Amino acid sequence: VHLIPFTNSEKQKLSNFIDKTRDRKIDIDLGNVLGELLIPELDKQTQHLIINPDGLLFKLPFEILQIKNKFATELYNISYTSNLGFINYSANKTNTSEDIHIYAPLYSSKTYSSNSRNKPSFLKGASNEAKKISKLLPSKLFNDKNLTKPAFIETAGKGKILHLAMHAEINEDYPELSRLLFSNNLEKEDDHLYLEELYGLSLHAELAILSACNTGAGLEKNGNLESFQRAFTFAGVPATVASLWEVPDAATEQIMVFFYQNLKAGQSKSEALRNAKLSYRNKNTNNKLSAPYFWAGFVVYGSDNPLVFKDKSV
Repeated sequence: VHLIPFTNSEKQKLSNFIDKTRDRKIDIDLGNVLGELLIPELDKQTQHLIINPDGLLFKLPFEILQIKNKFATELYNISYTSNLGFINYSANKTNTSEDIHIYAPLYSSKTYSSNSRNKPSFLKGASNEAKKISKLLPSKLFNDKNLTKPAFIETAGKGKILHLAMHAEINEDYPELSRLLFSNNLEKEDDHLYLEELYGLSLHAELAILSACNTGAGLEKNGNLESFQRAFTFAGVPATVASLWEVPDAATEQIMVFFYQNLKAGQSKSEALRNAKLSYRNKNTNNKLSAPYFWAGFVVYGSDNPLVFKDKSV
């Protein structure tokens, strides 16, 4: 173990880099400086990096750091752990279902469509994402107007994968009050699933994909980050895909479909997400959608093992 000082000046550079990325800008030079600082010289055979972040690093997708003018995601599969004990963590599985449970609330059709997944309004991308994924693998799609918090609680314990394509509202001061939004009515508290409620659930899925805004963000307490990602882990799910900022709806739809295609092909979770990001980026090489803001917001936490699926036709 080599302990390297992290100066206030370096922290400020990192904070500026994260802010620029979220503002849809790319600073290649600063990315190279931070890449040299945060990613050591590694053996050429190294393919997979496991990041155990702390402090400001919780907000950084290491995939966007530069190594000799290349994004780290072009060179490595990258996954994260909130605790070293979770690197090979295997939850106690009792479910026999092969189904992906996909939850995509329709919200009210009378409200405007949102470009990001942080407001209780119709999400065209999330709706399309849910339907496309349901056609790829054995799935149960919950997306009608009767999808409620009780319906989620009743069914979530039986899914092989839990996929939540929806809005999330983060409370940075009181993270236990962060919530997943199941309706447009923000005043009706019983409509929504609060982070503190997740800790009381017993889930048996192999993977939870939290396809909403800021599901990997929260308040740091005693070296841990109180977030939806952490809550799903403690509810029994050994791997999560979570977002580090307000993710764009349309780009997320495309990345998630690529991700499932890669999982179906037998790739590990980090490899599947990496290749999904690269596919999206390559598709948008010559336009503004190639900025890291659009493709780098999601990261994989926990167990990186590939998933085994039964054929859709079986």
